[in-house]
Amino acid sequence: MFNVDQEKPRAADVTTIDKDSKWNLLPLILKTTGLTKLQLNSFNDLIDFGLTRIMKANRTVIISETPRIHIQYKSIYVEKPYYPNTQSILTPQACRLSGMTYAGNVYVDYDYINGKNVKSVQKVAIARLPIMLKSNRCHLYNANDEGFAAADECPYDPGCYFIIRGTERVVLVQEQAPYNRILVEGTGTEERQAVVNSSTDTHKTRIELKWCKGNLTLKHNMLNEELPVFIVFRALGVTADQEIIQIIDPTGTISDLLMSSLQESIKLEISTQEEAFQYIERKLRQQQITGIIATKEERALPYYKAREFLRSMFVPHIPSTLTEFRKKAIFFGLMVRWLLTSIRDPSINDSRDFFGNKRLELAGELLDLLFEDLFKNFNLNIQKSVKKYLNRSKAPDVTTITTLMKQKLITDGLNAAISSGNWNITRFKMTRAGVSQPLARLSYLNFLSMITRISSHFEKTQKVSGARSLYPSQFGFVCPSDTPEGAQCGLVKNFSLTAHVTVWADPSSARRTLFNVGVEEISLFSGEEFLQNYVVILNGEPIGVTAEPELVCARFREARRHKWVDRYTAIWTSPPKRCIFVSSESGRVCRPLIIVKNRKSLLTQQMINDIHDEKISFEYLLDNGIIEYIDVNEQHDTLIAFDEHQLPLDDFTHLEIDNAQILGVCAGVIPCPHHNQSPRNTYQCAMGKQAVGPTALNIFNRIDKSTYFLCYPQQPMVQTRTIRLSKYNEMPCGHAAMVAIMSYSGHDIEDALVMNKASLDRGFGRRYYLSKIDIKLKHYDDDRCDRIATINEDTELDRSQFQFENVDDDGLVKSGVMLQEGQVYANKFIPATVKYKEARMRYSDNYPVKVHNVIVANSDRGLNYTIKTRDFRRPELGDKFSSRHGQKGVVGLIVEQEDMPYTETGVYPDIIMNPHGFPSRMTVGKMIELISGKAGIAKGKIGNGTAFSSDRVKDISEDLIAAGFSYSGKEILMSGITGEPLEAYIFFGPVFYQSLKHMVKDKMQARASGRTTLLTRQPTQGRSKKGGMRLGEMERDCLIGHGAANILYERMLISSDIYEADVCENCGLLGYNGHCSECKGQANMKKVRMPYACKLLFQELLSMGVAPRIRLGDF
Repeated sequence: MFNVDQEKPRAADVTTIDKDSKWNLLPLILKTTGLTKLQLNSFNDLIDFGLTRIMKANRTVIISETPRIHIQYKSIYVEKPYYPNTQSILTPQACRLSGMTYAGNVYVDYDYINGKNVKSVQKVAIARLPIMLKSNRCHLYNANDEGFAAADECPYDPGCYFIIRGTERVVLVQEQAPYNRILVEGTGTEERQAVVNSSTDTHKTRIELKWCKGNLTLKHNMLNEELPVFIVFRALGVTADQEIIQIIDPTGTISDLLMSSLQESIKLEISTQEEAFQYIERKLRQQQITGIIATKEERALPYYKAREFLRSMFVPHIPSTLTEFRKKAIFFGLMVRWLLTSIRDPSINDSRDFFGNKRLELAGELLDLLFEDLFKNFNLNIQKSVKKYLNRSKAPDVTTITTLMKQKLITDGLNAAISSGNWNITRFKMTRAGVSQPLARLSYLNFLSMITRISSHFEKTQKVSGARSLYPSQFGFVCPSDTPEGAQCGLVKNFSLTAHVTVWADPSSARRTLFNVGVEEISLFSGEEFLQNYVVILNGEPIGVTAEPELVCARFREARRHKWVDRYTAIWTSPPKRCIFVSSESGRVCRPLIIVKNRKSLLTQQMINDIHDEKISFEYLLDNGIIEYIDVNEQHDTLIAFDEHQLPLDDFTHLEIDNAQILGVCAGVIPCPHHNQSPRNTYQCAMGKQAVGPTALNIFNRIDKSTYFLCYPQQPMVQTRTIRLSKYNEMPCGHAAMVAIMSYSGHDIEDALVMNKASLDRGFGRRYYLSKIDIKLKHYDDDRCDRIATINEDTELDRSQFQFENVDDDGLVKSGVMLQEGQVYANKFIPATVKYKEARMRYSDNYPVKVHNVIVANSDRGLNYTIKTRDFRRPELGDKFSSRHGQKGVVGLIVEQEDMPYTETGVYPDIIMNPHGFPSRMTVGKMIELISGKAGIAKGKIGNGTAFSSDRVKDISEDLIAAGFSYSGKEILMSGITGEPLEAYIFFGPVFYQSLKHMVKDKMQARASGRTTLLTRQPTQGRSKKGGMRLGEMERDCLIGHGAANILYERMLISSDIYEADVCENCGLLGYNGHCSECKGQANMKKVRMPYACKLLFQELLSMGVAPRIRLGDF
């Protein structure tokens, strides 16, 4: 037992810690937890422990009772990816090129038991499990730079994604309600409820305790109707009314609220446990109770179904037998107590939006659910197949059983779920869409953001602010800036820099420690003794009672710091509920904090120096109780200081490592974000993901669907520490541009930018657009397939013609040629009745591209053909650029350098920005970036723009003065047109500008004529289909307002779907071919010009019995 009062602090040698030196801890933390480690740790836990838990929960497969035949699994394990049926290493790059799935075989060892005969079978493949890149089953695990180069991979690629049929897919983090926790909800006194989502390896159920107009009832999906509360207590073994009330409310403060429920149970005349069992059995949905595995002795018990319901489906996370339900009764009593107390004291209510009441499911947990469901179906399929075999012949042997294990069942289920993003688990009635998404490789920052994104299943169309708000409980765990605009605002979030998500930990060490530090077994206490003490709840299970909650918590934390308990196990108190909660569950978000004792930090400057010299590691700090991980709930029991200067002022328990760690990786690259208006930081998080930059060092060897490559990226002159941690400097997404803040002609209004043509000539903003063209060869049922005809096989192909001039001898386009619209890039032929017919594939875009290379790769379905193209892009009018402060603008004018203003030393600006962009946006951080970058150029150093610890403006101004500049960053510029000094001081200096993906070349659209739709004869829709541009309702109203009738007539009729219809002058109905079917004549038929869609509408109305008539004449 730990004696907290006599514990001596280990901070006796504390010296003043340099504020900036604590940042040296961050690289060590990110190597252990955080960012990319979240998904990897989750998937590794699935491989190492999760599959074994699933196998143990479904260990026995009973095939036949007579004769007694069953399979018993012994072990399950996963190997690294290899080519099917070979031992050749399968690399991720090979899967991308050939369209294969990066997966490893899942093997089981099992015993085949036929009566008393037992035969062991080793290493039987039951599935191919997709392997997460850089997990411990990936060939890139712990590889060095040479290993990455040999595998043709980028060393900065963080992994954390899957490759399914050649496509990279990311499983997003899913936000869910917690399991095994009582949540009290509702407002007012009329209707309230307490909800528990109970989960074990074998069962997942939901119970609702409802308070409605004075009555308490239990709702469960296995029941036909709701159960009165007192009957549930009696079924759980608490039969006396007085004992029930003592468990719920020994003080009598809320007993009056129980009277209505008590009277209802008296009317039902149920007073014993057997009568309660009988009542419950009548309310059960019988068809769902069958098939429960139990011994013959258990099935022989009276009222077995009611007992099994209470054991397996009523809060199944609390263990019990078929005859003893004491702990479940105590748990249910807590539910009733908290629900009734919330009527008198609303502060006890639980908020769904409190971040401690959330659980995050990562790739490992989601695949765990999916694999468990597929594994059960796999076992059921074995049972059905063997039973069919038994009906036809004698008992199968081991070889037959192994043959009946269909590997495709689990493999196809996993691949289909990850490739579509749809998780459909019928056993739990769980249907989710969008769980996985294609990996967007627009920029490296976008890549990092996607693998740390949190997705909520809250309906985004609902205009509710509560689920979207930023709460204090999210501080340090969720980035306050990185969330989308619009409908998904607040629903899609990103982790903070040091946030960590826990995996499941065995609670046995926590249970043992709790009893060692003063917790007494709960079975020793009666109901009336509970309220005088605190109930200790471990992972949702009430295990003990204590009268000294603060001492128990303090001792437990000391045990955790001494490694007696898993380091991620959390403990916290709830005085309103009089409970101590302990949790070692998965899905909890936590973060590291420095421990403080006696108002002194346990982390010393000497320790930081040793870390810098690599003498000690981050694990040393965790193992020796210097730093510990605190989750959201436990953070409410702490007092955290922001820096060392606050420690003498109060009894702080913890100290922040660095205040900038509350931001995520996208917001972390913003210089001086604490000086900006908060929406600007949110805008930059979106702009930073759209910035063009290198996504990987092997970008030219990859075949992504579409990506951009910045030709001459530069590092920013003002950097944050997050930039260095996230490898942003190795793959930056912009240029350090010299910016003049001034008005220059009228082409810079509304955030437009004036750009220096000479800068563009030197490579500013120059990028390549890389895309791929897949050539699909279809396989048919008659064993024929599409093929690529060579030049010798196709006698009609004449390379002197324009459309064939780039086709090589093998029937594919040559590498390095310019491919133009209408030219053939694949001489494809498809099978016809007797012989093959041509179906040549032609390039359809209206701008030419260069063929980078042609890739032919082997796959499990034959040869894969992919053509990789590149298109050179130079900034032009209308292209979009943005600074790192959310101030985006398009290029409004490109000016010759000779006409641009310049300084007295001959420095020309690359960009001219209108000063009206500052007052309303309040991006003071951009101003500080400009002067800090200018001072950095003068001193030859990189400016520090880290949040909350950036360079001070006073120091920057002194550096500018020392370099001979104005302290304000302003200069006198000469006019490029007249050569005279401008009549104002110009704010001038370097600002990092990002080149965004929005380019005129991708959006430009024009059409004079072209394809139309078959039904309405109007132009097709969309740029890719070379469609027309719709004149919508607002455009129509605008033209009406201007009285532009001829433009309306031309746009909406002549240029759209003009049609000459036959109209009868007598009846006004439409005719056909000069004949009126109503009047039976042709004499009075007239030609009327109208939109074809109008004629179609008239015909549809006629089909419904509505006759629109057109009156003809001169009006």
